[in-house]
Amino acid sequence: MLRKLPPAVLLCSLLITACAGKQQNSTDPLPVPTATGRPSVLQFMSTPRVLRLAGEPTPSTPSGLPLDHNEGDAANTKPDPVEIVRQMPKVGSLAPDFTLRTIDGVTVTLNALRGHPVMINFWASWCVACRAEAPELQKVYVEYADRGLVVLGVNITPQDTLAAAQAYVNEFKLTFPIPMDEKGDAMAAYHVPGLPTSFFIDPNGVIRDFVVGQMDRATMLEGLGLTKPW
Repeated sequence: MLRKLPPAVLLCSLLITACAGKQQNSTDPLPVPTATGRPSVLQFMSTPRVLRLAGEPTPSTPSGLPLDHNEGDAANTKPDPVEIVRQMPKVGSLAPDFTLRTIDGVTVTLNALRGHPVMINFWASWCVACRAEAPELQKVYVEYADRGLVVLGVNITPQDTLAAAQAYVNEFKLTFPIPMDEKGDAMAAYHVPGLPTSFFIDPNGVIRDFVVGQMDRATMLEGLGLTKPW
């Protein structure tokens, strides 16, 4: 079980090759260009899981594992992976609030969803792992929507396009709300290290679990089980 592995092993397995849905000859992940100046996020091609429980010790630092990279950075520094995880919202803490407009033009505020379990799924249309998990995400939403589940598929719009995002929604017939993070504020608030990244929030607005990487059905249901007993 992944829960029994040392956190450093999980983190090392997580930060593997990925890049904007393109085939790469190098083993190093490449960032998605962004004109906003905000850190870019990476696509994870595998299906590892990082679960940070309240009170879990901080993992030791793996070296030489790039997460974010700004092309204009002359120093070409590689952020400390442990610091990246430390900056992410903690399990057991209140989820950072945000207000975004959906792809359909509806305003969504996270705090207004109190009383519902919420799954926030950060994605982009170029992300191969996002595309792989999208059909199952839609199935889980349909299955649990009548029990109060809200899924917010937050698009990382500064690193995507509206047309590509709409095509993605149409292709996978997604019926849950698709907030467009046009300024990257939600991505920054949650310190999203890569795509896909998902947070599971209970009806009181408390983060109960998060997953960095592609999820299967079992992983989704495990996270949901921590937000509300079904």
